[in-house]
Amino acid sequence: MKLKFLALPAVVAAVLATAACGSGSDTTTATTTDAAGHFGTVKVFDLPGSKTQPFGITTGKDGNLWITEALGNYVDKVSAQGKLLGRYAIPSAKANSQGISQGYDDRTWFTECAASKIAAITSDGKISEYPTPTPKSNPCALTRGPQNKMWFTSYDAAKLGSITSDGKIEEMDTPTAKSGPYQITQAPGGELWLGENAADKVASFSTPNSFDEFKLAHAKSDVAGIAVAADGTIWFAETDGNRIGKLVADSGAPGGRRLVEYPMPHSGDYPYGLLVGPDGDVWFSELGGDRIGQIDDKGQIREWSLPTGSAPRDITIGPDGNLWVALSGASGNDPKIIGNNQPGIARFSLQGSGG
Repeated sequence: MKLKFLALPAVVAAVLATAACGSGSDTTTATTTDAAGHFGTVKVFDLPGSKTQPFGITTGKDGNLWITEALGNYVDKVSAQGKLLGRYAIPSAKANSQGISQGYDDRTWFTECAASKIAAITSDGKISEYPTPTPKSNPCALTRGPQNKMWFTSYDAAKLGSITSDGKIEEMDTPTAKSGPYQITQAPGGELWLGENAADKVASFSTPNSFDEFKLAHAKSDVAGIAVAADGTIWFAETDGNRIGKLVADSGAPGGRRLVEYPMPHSGDYPYGLLVGPDGDVWFSELGGDRIGQIDDKGQIREWSLPTGSAPRDITIGPDGNLWVALSGASGNDPKIIGNNQPGIARFSLQGSGG
């Protein structure tokens, strides 16, 4: 799948402003040109309701976008044109669904944090739920991983778990007690990488039960989105630390990895969702800054604005090759984040001049 983003010359913090968010399903389209002669387009699509808090977003095998609503207690199916195709109620009340990922089967899998369940949904909206063996485990994120299983983190239980397509769950403890494991991803080599929020660590896992942990330089970094580049570099967002970090291969460093961190351009940006695009660049959302950002290997950051108060969470590459982001519109537990209470999603495309 070819991403429609092209590499930019070194222009730091170029900002594309969007119009105010209005009513209706297709509410905002903004296009402008940066100093390097490249233009980007941000298109915002409202979702029904208020304060439903869209959280996770992924592309399903059916070629549609799938979005969890943490407070609305729904899973939404949206076309690549931004049309809401289905809204499906989660059977468990107040499930607090967050992470979502395409599965190995034909279903899309997601977590139910408050309900302590892993769930899967078919393209026509049938939901199956699987309770975690550990009660009140608080599973929040998941990914495809080794052995054709979905792998998930349980924040309160400090466990890494796996689930087969028929619902068999296995759990194991992280090396650090009360580590608060959160976002998780699979590297090209097959190993898993996860952030340990409460321990200020990033950890790797290889089957059957091999963990390595890397301590971060700052307390209360709050690792969120995490991704692995083709060269093996581990990239992650430090939300409360307001930094983007990476672990690069270095035979002279402890564990063979050296920590590099880049501060965000503004206070209160709070980077959150993060991925490595097919273009090789790292893309992320700014929960507090209401922006989409890009960082290159040298740490240069570019930013494009989203509607004020949109509070973007997770991001994904859509079926159309563009970047899509879940707009939670919610303040969450941080009073410094001012949400607009309008749930939605946004499509972002960045192309060369004239094209």
